[in-house]
Amino acid sequence: MTFQLPKLPYALDALEPTISADTLREHHGAHHKSYIEKTNKLQQESDLTDASLETLVQRADGALLQNAAQAWNHSFYWESMTPGDASEPGAELRTAIDATFGDLKALRELFLERAGSHFGSGWAWLVREKDGRLSVECTHDAGCPLRDGKTPLLVCDLWEHAYYLDHQHDRGAYLEGFWSLIDWARVDQRFAAASTVSDASSQPRTHGAPPTIPVSRTRSASLIGAALLGGLLTLGGCGDDSAENAGKHVDDFAEDVEDAAEDVADEAEDLIDDHDGN
Repeated sequence: MTFQLPKLPYALDALEPTISADTLREHHGAHHKSYIEKTNKLQQESDLTDASLETLVQRADGALLQNAAQAWNHSFYWESMTPGDASEPGAELRTAIDATFGDLKALRELFLERAGSHFGSGWAWLVREKDGRLSVECTHDAGCPLRDGKTPLLVCDLWEHAYYLDHQHDRGAYLEGFWSLIDWARVDQRFAAASTVSDASSQPRTHGAPPTIPVSRTRSASLIGAALLGGLLTLGGCGDDSAENAGKHVDDFAEDVEDAAEDVADEAEDLIDDHDGN
């Protein structure tokens, strides 16, 4: 598998003044491109030659992991921003934000504080934890929440090459500008997709309503099983009397199994009705 440098979803000057065309030209066209090229080279030298970029982040190690994660993180970063008027989270995401942080303002303060105080290079994330909770975390260098089974919703690049040309050492000014560029519609989509996957995985079936269980099929199976049992008893060298007794036991067994099959089918239909009702 060969990875390509993704195109930016906006023009080079679309994020000014927070992120200039010069920064995007260098950041995307040089840094991100280099991570893509190194990932391609290192992947061909590994035993993960057919793995997706996300799989590399989850399973690789060493230099391959570092470059693959940086390639993935940067693609996610570009798509976390959008030019134009500032938007806000949709209703479902807003409810989750309010439940976790209090309100959007509190989330903003926490995100900017943690991103601003992060030591050295790395990334600031809004993630959905495995249990569905939201959290803000920072990762060092090429760290990525995918590695821990979490779902990234939003990311801000904290490496100096993301802001030095425009803001020098003033990471705070860059972060304030970044917050105004967040593409909340995209974050909403990521949150909805993560919620759908999580809700579906908690159910015994994930594709539509559970299939019905035909009673006739379970009866047939039970009768076949009883016939096989009778055959085994007969082949065991039973005498006439014992064969007669065996046949009686087989008949009794068949009735018991058929009754049990009907009970199972009734319970299955009750479960289906409950599922449809929900």
